[in-house]
Amino acid sequence: MGFPLLPALILLLAVVSPLASSATILPRQSKVTLTSFSYAGTACSAGSVSSTINRNGSIITFGFDLFQTYYGPSYPVAERYKNCILYLRLGYPLGSKFEIVGVTYRGQARLDAGMNATIETKYLISSPGAADGSTVTRVRSTSELVGEYTSTDTIPTESRTASHCGLEEAYVQIRTRVKLTATSTSVSGSAYDESPFSLDYQQLHLGWSVCQD
Repeated sequence: MGFPLLPALILLLAVVSPLASSATILPRQSKVTLTSFSYAGTACSAGSVSSTINRNGSIITFGFDLFQTYYGPSYPVAERYKNCILYLRLGYPLGSKFEIVGVTYRGQARLDAGMNATIETKYLISSPGAADGSTVTRVRSTSELVGEYTSTDTIPTESRTASHCGLEEAYVQIRTRVKLTATSTSVSGSAYDESPFSLDYQQLHLGWSVCQD
């Protein structure tokens, strides 16, 4: 159950814009497939992460059961930092390519004044015989936050990571880290053993186009 949402704190981040890719041409429906999926990290033990891909391959959604962070005198320091590494193999029609255009985060927060949460994600695309490409997105709360949050970060065109032409699959690695900080070690955002900050869903937005070479 979510906490009552403060009217001025609907979004975790002020940078929110529609996710769109110029000259986007999607492959045929059902031709983009998630051929393999695995994960590891302090926030994603076995059986705690799910993955789905929409019909045209433009959104991959990951669900987390245990991506929760804690801060307070009664919690060890390790509980302030949690991470999850997702390993994907994406199959798609020859002659198509994709780029990572943005990410959306959803979860629950109970951050008292003086507390901050940062979500940082690094993306790596690799293909056999091709150079790797990577980029980073980062969002951060700037004030007290209570309730459900949704935050979208659009990656600038010049910073996007893209797959290579002439291939029918690519390996994608997504490294996500959540960090809690506070102005005082006595601050605690937890109540009744609930997590001060959790990441429940993460959506990877892909922009597709036709190879020109």
